[in-house]
Amino acid sequence: GSSVLEADSIELLRATRILNAKGNVKSVFQQAPSSGALPIVGSVKAAADDKKQPSLWHVSSETLTYWDAENKARLEKNVLVQSTDQKITSSTMDLYFTRQAVALNPAAQGASQISRAVGIGGVVVEEGDRRATADTGVYTAQDQKFVLSGGDPTLYDAMEGTTKGRELTFYIADDTIIVDSGNGLRTLTRHRVQR
Repeated sequence: GSSVLEADSIELLRATRILNAKGNVKSVFQQAPSSGALPIVGSVKAAADDKKQPSLWHVSSETLTYWDAENKARLEKNVLVQSTDQKITSSTMDLYFTRQAVALNPAAQGASQISRAVGIGGVVVEEGDRRATADTGVYTAQDQKFVLSGGDPTLYDAMEGTTKGRELTFYIADDTIIVDSGNGLRTLTRHRVQR
């Protein structure tokens, strides 16, 4: 598909279907569509969806391991992921892929697309004037949702102020934030007041 991978060293292990990339790893992956169902390649809906530009993720890290049988990649050391609207950094990140179905041959598998990303360790998510931090961050492409947990999850917004809780969930499409403070814990939200 539209995936690209560059590195100082790329090793392909054919028998186990594993790819190891090391040193200045740079890659581009397509994100799965946010609707409930993936378009079938060759269908009328797919033709209409092809007119829209796919969301591409530009990824960089020191190492990348891809397991083809599991449709999973692990990025380690100085992980940076950027899309048109978001930027995510973390120590380690696992990317999970789905494959498009091919209309003419349902058994065949099309291009891989990112359906989920799990950042572990020092996760920072930036979107416009918003910045969120936590130990763990999970992004789901289908509903364009981030769930931040671990440590002291905090969402900073230049217009709305600061929100903290045990777990923060925010939806990109409609700017909804759900705060889970846990049993007996307090939720802290600070807002700027116009004078």
